[in-house]
Amino acid sequence: MASIERRSVAIVAIVCVAIALGVQVVLAGSGLNPDKTLLSIFTSDGSGYPSVAVRIDGHPISGKYLSYAVSMYVHQSATNGAAVSPQTALKMAIDQVVNRQVVLDEAVRRGFVVTDAEVSTYLAQQVQGALDAPSADLDAVLAANGDADLAAYQADPKVRQSARDLLLMRKLVDSLSEGNPKFDYLAWRSQLRAAATVEIFVAQ
Repeated sequence: MASIERRSVAIVAIVCVAIALGVQVVLAGSGLNPDKTLLSIFTSDGSGYPSVAVRIDGHPISGKYLSYAVSMYVHQSATNGAAVSPQTALKMAIDQVVNRQVVLDEAVRRGFVVTDAEVSTYLAQQVQGALDAPSADLDAVLAANGDADLAAYQADPKVRQSARDLLLMRKLVDSLSEGNPKFDYLAWRSQLRAAATVEIFVAQ
């Protein structure tokens, strides 16, 4: 049972990194079965969205990227037994995309750096469970991402950039919260977002 749990965690981690990139993946064998009507307007190639769906302080977010974020939100809601409307899924996905970008931009502005070694260590940790217990689910994800195996996945420049971004944000938040038990992450992020210029090009 422990190896199955480790494998599941690793697969979820791989899928989440790929989703964050806007790389198409297959949630094969996930056991999730959300109402298909909720997904009908969110196609895997981003059809139905403009090429640039959101712009945050000049950074364009593609319709394809947003469609994956929406699909992930629907899947996550399904695991909690909660049905969500397409409008709610879209709104929450946009919120997640904007929140991520403003924090990432702040980390870059403050000069935080993530080394190649740190990226490699992080990715190795994320896939360790899958290395211990390979599965058809994992094979499907890797194939959809265009990677032959876990080694190719960890070397994929897009995957590495996504991991680097995540670690940059983690370093920033850790630096702000270290020695400051009163640090309010949500309030701080709200301030960043309030100061950001956000343009949304999809109907909500």
